[in-house]
Amino acid sequence: MGLYQRKPVEVEAQQYDGTKDSAGLILAWVNGNGGRAYFQTADLENGQLILATLNGEAPIQPTDWVVWDLNAVFSRMRNDDFGDEYEPKEV
Repeated sequence: MGLYQRKPVEVEAQQYDGTKDSAGLILAWVNGNGGRAYFQTADLENGQLILATLNGEAPIQPTDWVVWDLNAVFSRMRNDDFGDEYEPKEV
């Protein structure tokens, strides 16, 4: 039996903070890069941000992260999970 660790993976990510400005940034970013995200209602104040993923549509809650991986696939991660797997990259 051997020991294994996760290989470092670089992703782009944006955290949703529940505001219409944050939603607008995520919608433009996802839809502008071949993904699909939308609001269930036309009202950015009261609607639900939805991200189309490989596993179906995922509601994005405040503090969730939208992640764009090396395969150009968008996914949703809960804040705790994101913090466990990723850290900011020094540039």
